[in-house]
Amino acid sequence: MNILHFSGGHFNPAISLAGALTGHLPLFHLPCYVVCQLLGGICGSLLTYVSSLSLFSFLILLSSQAILSKEEFTAILGGATLLSSDTNTWYQGLISESVVTFMLAHTVLNAAMGSTDKALAPLAVGFTLTVDIIATGRITGASMNPARSLGPNLIGWAFMDSIPFGWWEYHYIYWAGPIIGASLAAAVYWSAIRKTRKENRPLKIIHS
Repeated sequence: MNILHFSGGHFNPAISLAGALTGHLPLFHLPCYVVCQLLGGICGSLLTYVSSLSLFSFLILLSSQAILSKEEFTAILGGATLLSSDTNTWYQGLISESVVTFMLAHTVLNAAMGSTDKALAPLAVGFTLTVDIIATGRITGASMNPARSLGPNLIGWAFMDSIPFGWWEYHYIYWAGPIIGASLAAAVYWSAIRKTRKENRPLKIIHS
């Protein structure tokens, strides 16, 4: 909410794409948003790794104990979102990410971007994220955000001793799914707006 008033507080290339497709964000702004979001995801993930170093903790917190140990960082896979390929196929992961991103983008478009009263937008978005995570957290990690998935994958790949199968093999799911979901949400939004405009169009009375 701190940066909502001047940038929209997207944090997510999929949400920025939905905003650009529906006219709430100038299309030529989209590449800048996406690049900044990807860099933010990488920097956040790098900070997570650095927090596992004792030197960082000593300099910042004046403590000899790291926030995370290297073992803990490896145990959480650096925060990466991975498809549970043991129980789910690639298309189930793709459908899952598409559906939950559609729900998120649909909520943001209607409650935040397309609404004049944004008082309840954080609550609506928060509830939607909660439902999305409960629904697909065990399948794909419920990313809904390419920037959130790319950062941990890059940093984990760079600093972990070994990475599990599916680290990059299924990474496209976390790009294709959100793009499909955001595009569908934009299409539904446009169709609803067009229908509303037609229904509210004043009648033309022709006098003979």
